[in-house]
Amino acid sequence: MDGIQLKPEFVLQIGDLLISNALLTSVMVSIFLICFAFVSRKNLHGALGYGFGQTFTESIFHPIWTLSCQILENKEAAKKVFPLIATFFVFILLADFKYKNVFAAFIFAMLSVSDFLDGYFARKKGQV
Repeated sequence: MDGIQLKPEFVLQIGDLLISNALLTSVMVSIFLICFAFVSRKNLHGALGYGFGQTFTESIFHPIWTLSCQILENKEAAKKVFPLIATFFVFILLADFKYKNVFAAFIFAMLSVSDFLDGYFARKKGQV
């Protein structure tokens, strides 16, 4: 059968196991996310302080949290789904594919606009 075939690029071999660059990148990103989650699960004030670290982390995850709460309309359900959504977003941000920056920027922009509109309408209706 003739056709286009895409073969992975193998960068490492351990015994009979061939490790492709995609697998290696996925494992490295997963390890980073696990380490980040371990550090972030502690009280944010103790782990990153009140300065840049907290502001940076909140600027990334607050729009995702807000979107989760808006879609599910229940904070308890959002607490269960948020880790999956946040991990997916960060994985896309850090994974290696051609349009990752454009895709991540688009998602981030959509979440930021959603967060802005939520705050705007809440202030307009006097809920804040």
